[in-house]
Amino acid sequence: MENENTMAWCGSKAFEYEGLGSFDKSDTIYHYTSPQGLLGILENKQVVFWFSRYDCMNDISEGKNVLEVYNEVCEELTNEKKMDNDFVKAIKDIEIDDRELFITYNEDNEMLNVKSLLPEKYICCFSKNQDSLPMWNYYTKSGRYEGYNIGVSFFETQHKGIQNYFGKNYCFHIYKVIYNEGDKKSKLRKEIEECYEKYKSGFASLNSIKTILMQFLNNCSLIFKNSSFQHEEEIRAVITIPKEIKERRFEIKYRPVNGYIVPYIEVPFPKEIIKEITIGPLLKDKIALNTVIDLLKSRGYDSVEVLNSNIPIRY
Repeated sequence: MENENTMAWCGSKAFEYEGLGSFDKSDTIYHYTSPQGLLGILENKQVVFWFSRYDCMNDISEGKNVLEVYNEVCEELTNEKKMDNDFVKAIKDIEIDDRELFITYNEDNEMLNVKSLLPEKYICCFSKNQDSLPMWNYYTKSGRYEGYNIGVSFFETQHKGIQNYFGKNYCFHIYKVIYNEGDKKSKLRKEIEECYEKYKSGFASLNSIKTILMQFLNNCSLIFKNSSFQHEEEIRAVITIPKEIKERRFEIKYRPVNGYIVPYIEVPFPKEIIKEITIGPLLKDKIALNTVIDLLKSRGYDSVEVLNSNIPIRY
């Protein structure tokens, strides 16, 4: 009899850490936040990050850019005439499917079943840049850069089994956002070419290929972003949850953001993911440094380094 203690991975499992360039999965990434945000994240018992629902991010083109680039790639492939016209025509009008594949494994990592389910996706944003003036600008209040950033490494937590930590039916992934149009095209072209080889060799039917590409586009929609935001150097932590799930680990909450009501979930992590805290450019006095050190000690974060921003700004 199969062990009932299963865990679920969505179809984007193979996408984890893919194409991250100079970003390594063991690197520290940085979450910029306000003083209030810092206090809320550094809970006494565990770290708590807020993950906002994917369709409520600040980029209104979120999730749409991938289809524009995909259509351009298909046009290029048609003009190059390196693939059968029937194949290119068949894949050209693929749209992003709202449903996602959830693969259930047992404790021995043996696949039990695959289900196509409607997902909810929640995102927490980090940056690869530890000391970015454009990122500090988001937290300028009354002429002062009052932000902090929290250096985090999820690698140790993932190594210990993040899926077991979240429980079954929850998928956790880390992605580096892609802004460059050439990089986006290259990623899509590579996947299409690999699918074409499977199709030509008889390894996969045309319908299967369309399903694979549909899932791939779904995953790319998470990491393709308008180049206007490239200063963020964003790394995304994404939690995917099936809408059909009966027992929820995280309560959906709501908060106001610039007039919008944004759904979010509060996600706890072990304390060891926190590596350092950087204080914003205009908070360079000893009081700012010492109070953060006191805060960390009072909440049990004894090994976290506290740094000042190195940006030489006066006001």
